[in-house]
Amino acid sequence: MRRAYRPRQSTLDLRRRIAALDGIAEVRIIAPHRGATVTPARLRVYLGRSSRTGAWEPVYTDFSLAEARAWLATEEAQR
Repeated sequence: MRRAYRPRQSTLDLRRRIAALDGIAEVRIIAPHRGATVTPARLRVYLGRSSRTGAWEPVYTDFSLAEARAWLATEEAQR
């Protein structure tokens, strides 16, 4: 029987910090899974509304947790 995935507190904090950035609509945690290869936990970041049209754009990107931390550090340094 499969066990439910419960993210660490540091992952939840990372998700909260990314979601607080301007232009981010939603951040989802994607649980790790095993198949032919092992995929670690990831964050899926959805962008907010387009500044040109104001319409919802379903644009997202997936980050590993290490990539998300590095990206957040550069975003915070630029602000």
